[in-house]
Amino acid sequence: MTMTNYAMLFPGQGSQYVGMGKTMYDSSSVAQRLFKEAEELLEIPLRKLCFEGDMSDLTLTYHAQPAILTVGYIGYRLFMDKYGRAPLYLLGHSLGEITALTCAGALSFEDAVKIVQRRGILMHEAALDAKGTMTSIQGVPLDLVQTVCEFSSSDAHQAVVSNINAASQIVISGHESAVRHVSNLLVKMGATAIPLHVSAPFHSPLMASAEESFRQYIGTYPLATLASNVVSNVDAQVYADESQVAAKLSRQLTSPVRWTDCIRYITKAGISLAVEMGPKSVLKKLAADTPLTVHALDDREDASLLERHFGQMPEPRAIDFIKGCLTQSVCTKNRNFDATQYEQGVINQVRALEQLIEKAESQQGHAPIEDIYKALDALLIIFETKKVAEQEKRQRLAKLCAKTLPMKLIEKAAAYVQDQTQMSIA
Repeated sequence: MTMTNYAMLFPGQGSQYVGMGKTMYDSSSVAQRLFKEAEELLEIPLRKLCFEGDMSDLTLTYHAQPAILTVGYIGYRLFMDKYGRAPLYLLGHSLGEITALTCAGALSFEDAVKIVQRRGILMHEAALDAKGTMTSIQGVPLDLVQTVCEFSSSDAHQAVVSNINAASQIVISGHESAVRHVSNLLVKMGATAIPLHVSAPFHSPLMASAEESFRQYIGTYPLATLASNVVSNVDAQVYADESQVAAKLSRQLTSPVRWTDCIRYITKAGISLAVEMGPKSVLKKLAADTPLTVHALDDREDASLLERHFGQMPEPRAIDFIKGCLTQSVCTKNRNFDATQYEQGVINQVRALEQLIEKAESQQGHAPIEDIYKALDALLIIFETKKVAEQEKRQRLAKLCAKTLPMKLIEKAAAYVQDQTQMSIA
């Protein structure tokens, strides 16, 4: 039996609450270390803000963003330590995308908390320059909301669609007067308008002053090869590589969060289960009308369901991975018609995989890590010989590893492949 493919979801600002992360902190030395580390890096009383602070202080953009990232990252670490089941996709809502990229290895945790703190400060400063707000619109279609925003806006009086969260929930953002005017018009057309308690008009042109500054700031930090598929809010596509991080994260400040498209992307890829990592269960609620079943780690009842689901999954065997390499070697399209190269780079490697399978079968399906590396080598040579596109390589390897390897081997295999080819596999 192979593992069920699933996704991890990371919430953004608005999911914070006083008391978040306290249960993890009380029960885990890893959580205690990471909270302390973040607090020292940020030079703010993060534990007090999260566990017993005033909600108005916690909601400040430059407090809420690093706090939510810290809680989401800790949840991911504890989940991986407990179950060792790697997700096929990681995606985060707004700020949560940075948490997803951190869990995927593009950013270190130490750098990520400083980056989101800076993000919050820049967004707060941009909001002071152009006072604005956000409102949730429910009960009317997206095209109507977009039309009313366009009809009612001018350079000095802007309201735009900032979040496409669900079929029944669209958020508009912009100047207070424009957002209020658009909201009143939509209410007359049958909508429900709910003003949001946020400190800035996120994902709107009013954040333009923060966009370039944030792009430059991210550029001062080193980025590592992505070790997982991360879906971007900006275009609802998987990051091709880490070189896209600064551009996409900075564009996100002024572009709408295309959350429904992100969910559609992973469900079309065959994902039916997701785990929400972070405070509350906001993203679980947004998925209510989609084919995706979401279990929130911060929900006690859901935590029990996750235990039954992931705790009962059998540990995959090495032979499953090697057989998967053989399957991938056959099902990828060949674009190389040099007979000599094909003989050496495909046929000979297929034979090597068959020998590894025979060896593993003689050992009840087990194999040493060296044989995992040999299978990876063979598959990478086959991909190279067949001239498989880089993006297709990543997707095929990520899916194969998520289905057939435990987390401890995925990490080793990913590091090995990165050393060999600078290409991520999981």
